[in-house]
Amino acid sequence: MKISEKISTLQAKRKLLRQLDASLLTHAVALCSVPSVEQVYRLQGFAETHFLLKNQYRFTPEDVAGLLRFADPLEVADQCRRVSDPSELLPISALLDEMNAEMRFPLASSEKQ
Repeated sequence: MKISEKISTLQAKRKLLRQLDASLLTHAVALCSVPSVEQVYRLQGFAETHFLLKNQYRFTPEDVAGLLRFADPLEVADQCRRVSDPSELLPISALLDEMNAEMRFPLASSEKQ
């Protein structure tokens, strides 16, 4: 891999990690002052997925590119985690196609145009 490709890959991963942080915070703020139990549980799932992705998951360039296509990559990654085999870390790039993610989740604004 060329240096320029490595830099581009690292920049894309940094962008994704920033979006994952922003998404988790957006979901937390959305709970408002009187959240339901269901909302709290959903936030817990997002927090678990966020932690896994930031601390344990080894992103491939395909994973990064795949998740960056979505308006809320954390929501998509969370669904991948829920449908994957619990004994292994989620194979995001493979699961996106398998679960027909582009039809189920909103795409990032640049993808919609």
